[in-house]
Amino acid sequence: MIGWHPKEGEGSISQWQSQPINLPPHDKLPPGPWEEALAPTDPRIHTGVLARRLPDGRELRGRIVETEAYLGGDDTASHSRGGRQTARNAAMFMKPGTLYVYQIYGLYFCMNISSQGEGAAVLLRSLEPLQGLEVMRQLRQSQRKGPARPPKDWQLCNGPAKLCQALAIDKSFDQEDLASAPAMWLEPGLEGPPAAGDALVCSTRVGISGDWAHEPLRFYLRGNKCVSLVDKEAEQALLGQEGPGGGGVGAS
Repeated sequence: MIGWHPKEGEGSISQWQSQPINLPPHDKLPPGPWEEALAPTDPRIHTGVLARRLPDGRELRGRIVETEAYLGGDDTASHSRGGRQTARNAAMFMKPGTLYVYQIYGLYFCMNISSQGEGAAVLLRSLEPLQGLEVMRQLRQSQRKGPARPPKDWQLCNGPAKLCQALAIDKSFDQEDLASAPAMWLEPGLEGPPAAGDALVCSTRVGISGDWAHEPLRFYLRGNKCVSLVDKEAEQALLGQEGPGGGGVGAS
């Protein structure tokens, strides 16, 4: 699969980028989609908005624009490769929608959502900030050492560790159920007909080596500035699929 286009009623990327979010608090996605439909390579996760409620009641929101799938089993890049289950990765083996948060380099956190498949999960790589941008900026700045320029809006959440900093996500969220957690949940994206050119690019994962390095298991919204890394070759292949009309048929 090289590209995906939202079906009617699943939202328009251009609409998302031009209109502010207007959703009531806790308008969560119901448990059903997670338990019955979420596969690790399911691009429909890109219609979702991640919401975070801070201890003081302030809420932050960002649209998911980039993910990576980790399939477990034969996927040598996965923490659960070969069915390996440890205290650290236990959330990957829990029901779909369970948060898996781990630390890298002893400093930064990354957050995943468990999905269908034994030991499978989706890493959240980038968000498009929608609400609470100044709070996100303060949270990012508070974790920087020494003087540094404040990150621009598109830089707030354009990486897995950055989005965890911007939303104050740490190890305490590990093994939380996204369908019922009081401080974090998913909301549906804005509805509307698909716009010409909307597409999800499938590329290789970042920083992966070995047998699975070339598997197209990273997904991002084409043209969204908040994506952490653009793959021009994959985008050109997608344009070739779409043809001169530009609207595209998507791949399955």
